[in-house]
Amino acid sequence: MQIGDRPVPRLQQPAAAATTRPPTSPAAGPAQVRDPEEYDTWYVASLGYSPDVYVIPGLLGSYTSGKARNMRHDPYKPDSDAWYANKDAAFPTEFTEVSVKCIPRPEGANVVRWGRERYSLVQWRQLIAEWQVNYPNLTHANGSTCHETLGHRGTKTSNPDTIKRCFLKCKVPTWPANLSGYSKALLASFRVDSWGNMVCLPKSVGGLADNDALCFFDVDHIFPFSRGGRSMMKNLEALQHCANRWVKADNLVQTLNPREMLCGISAAQLLALVWWAEIGGGGKGKKDTKKRRRIIESWLTELPANGSSFRTFQTDVKYSADIEVLILYFVRRSIWDLVNLIGPSIGIDLFPNFPLTGAARGTVAM
Repeated sequence: MQIGDRPVPRLQQPAAAATTRPPTSPAAGPAQVRDPEEYDTWYVASLGYSPDVYVIPGLLGSYTSGKARNMRHDPYKPDSDAWYANKDAAFPTEFTEVSVKCIPRPEGANVVRWGRERYSLVQWRQLIAEWQVNYPNLTHANGSTCHETLGHRGTKTSNPDTIKRCFLKCKVPTWPANLSGYSKALLASFRVDSWGNMVCLPKSVGGLADNDALCFFDVDHIFPFSRGGRSMMKNLEALQHCANRWVKADNLVQTLNPREMLCGISAAQLLALVWWAEIGGGGKGKKDTKKRRRIIESWLTELPANGSSFRTFQTDVKYSADIEVLILYFVRRSIWDLVNLIGPSIGIDLFPNFPLTGAARGTVAM
């Protein structure tokens, strides 16, 4: 790989590329993990996905996150021969449609694997540092880039056909076969993005999700728009909106912390809610099951009444798929919404034992 004026060395390729299954994965599944060209399909499809598998221990202190980045800004030079001067280039030519979204993962304490390539931790840090220099912020004061206006970008990312195509690019998890037809129909509305977040189509294109709902997604530029990435289908994908707006922002995919990028509900957590609808809640009969299923759908696809964000969802539930933890979270959110609708002062009288804090602002301790 050529970076700048000199090549970046790679580690010697071993004879066998496959690795054994990490200890966080479930017992069921293939004996070895497949080549991670993107977020490994097996982890998601088996519902055993864990973002920790992709967190590189040696980089824990240097992951960038949203507005905390320190990205250099370069003005566009009209006579430049830079990659973005080519109108057909959706992203730098050193990347492919696979590698531009490929997420690195650790192999041992000091080895980083990126697709089929292996680097020492020092080499990987060097590569990331050179990417940050070679691909700075190119936006003008009005937010446009040298070759694409914000208006053009908005037209592309809000186009119904683009939204649907990005959704169809997401993976379909393999759900248990013994679910009821009603549950299977509900789950068919959801897919999983590149970071393990469950997403569904927005209402604007005939789907279920309100803007800012837990499973709402944005059409995201894989290689950031601000760094010159174009609004072309090969550079667009569905990304859960909290992960896109508060974590990824202008960062390169390869610099992101997978644990922070899992902002939405995971496949395993969604399945726990569906099982609760099937057999939980203490109710009996199909009517109660349908009611619980409608409740789940509202939790996942409706915007909270007070417009609050789901940005801290995984932090609040501690990445747990325990149904009691999940139900408690959503019930508290529902009461929070009710308190904000009727007014904090009345809400305190109605819910005297509920852990309210900052009543004047109508907030609830989660």
